[in-house]
Amino acid sequence: MAVKPKKTVKAKHPGGRPTKYTDKVSKEICRRIANGESLNRICFSDHLPTKTTVFNWLDDERYEKFLDKYTHARVLQSDTFMDQCVDIADDTANDTITSVGKDGEEYEKVNHEHINRSRLKIDTRIKVAEKMAPRKYSPQQRMEHTGADGKELFPQLDPIELAKLAEIMGK
Repeated sequence: MAVKPKKTVKAKHPGGRPTKYTDKVSKEICRRIANGESLNRICFSDHLPTKTTVFNWLDDERYEKFLDKYTHARVLQSDTFMDQCVDIADDTANDTITSVGKDGEEYEKVNHEHINRSRLKIDTRIKVAEKMAPRKYSPQQRMEHTGADGKELFPQLDPIELAKLAEIMGK
C-alpha cells in the first residue's frame, strides 16, 4: 500500500509592501521628508509603500489630510535644505589633503574635488528649495500692482462706458 504524502501548509506571506494607508506610515513618510530625505530613498524601506502607492494616496480624495501633511512636509524640507547649505559650507573637514612630495616631505594641498562636490550639494539644495518654496527662497522679487482691497488699478471699461467717456471728452 502506497503512503500518501502529507499536505504541506504554507505559512501566510504578508504579501509584499504595504498599500493600505495608515496614519503611522503617513507620519513617518512626512517626518522623513521634512528632515531632508528624498521620497525615493524613503520608499526603498521594506516596511513602507512604493513611490507609486504614495502618489496614489496623494491623488486620492479620501486622503486629503495626507496631501496637506505631505505639502507641509515639503515646505519644511526646503527649510532643512537651506540649513544643510550652511552646514555644508561651514564644514572644512576635507578641503585639504596631505600629499607626499618627490622629496618625501608631506604637504597640504587643496582638495578641489571635495570643494566642488560641496558646491554642487549647496547649489542643488538651493535650487530645489527655490522650487519648493518660491515665495520664501526665490531670488526674484515679485511686485504686484493693485489698488485698494486687491482690485485692479486700471479696471477694464466695457465698450458702452468707453463710448460715453469718449462722448463726454469730445464735448
